Amino acid sequence: MSTEIKIQNLVLIALSITMVFFLSSCVTTKQKLLDAGLKPSSYSELKVLFSKPVTADFFDSDSGQTFQIFYYPDGKVECKSSQFSDKGTYTFENNTMCSRWNKIRGGSKKCFSFFKMSETQYTVINPDGSKDGMLTITY
Repeated sequence: MSTEIKIQNLVLIALSITMVFFLSSCVTTKQKLLDAGLKPSSYSELKVLFSKPVTADFFDSDSGQTFQIFYYPDGKVECKSSQFSDKGTYTFENNTMCSRWNKIRGGSKKCFSFFKMSETQYTVINPDGSKDGMLTITY
């Protein structure tokens, strides 16, 4: 076998190892929660949870900031922090909660799955399976 073919084989092996490592690290938070035996909250569970006024602290994984969110049974929602506030609406679709804010995401709708971690804490999952943040119900 020539030196050139040996080098090509080594490069292919290195690329294969890199791809395996890369793909194994791409497991989403949602998949990790499912693999741990957790299930997203159902439509019925979400409806019951938000059937009365709910106050919650939301830790945003992207910004590292915590916001206070007020959910009202009529589908209205408010978000407040020391530097920011917004209002919007929420609905339930399938096993997700969908929200549309006046400012956040430019008013576009986005739906999230909720994984119950404890009686008051939920991991909020984006449609792509990544973690959006943690919601802690403070009532």
